[in-house]
Amino acid sequence: MDVNSIKEISDIFSVQRDAVSMCLNLWDKIELSALFDAARSCRPSKLPHDGVDFIKDEIEIEPHSPKRVAARVKEKFGIAISDDTVKRILRDIGKRWKRVMTS
Repeated sequence: MDVNSIKEISDIFSVQRDAVSMCLNLWDKIELSALFDAARSCRPSKLPHDGVDFIKDEIEIEPHSPKRVAARVKEKFGIAISDDTVKRILRDIGKRWKRVMTS
């Protein structure tokens, strides 16, 4: 097995020696999970968890009208969402909003 020095590794990946050293130290401490990015914070969803299920059910009833689905979400949950949000949720569950087909 070919073993490279920190200097050689930093040259191969075009990073500083400190970055290589930090990665190797993390690898020693927590092994494989050190390679993954940490969870990032983001804005919490406006919808409750059952809101996504509600959108899935409603889009089956009205497959060509994300605006109507957004209006029904506002009626049921009292939360105003855009039709773009409905389209994004559909994309996340593997549907295409134009025809609401599985992609």
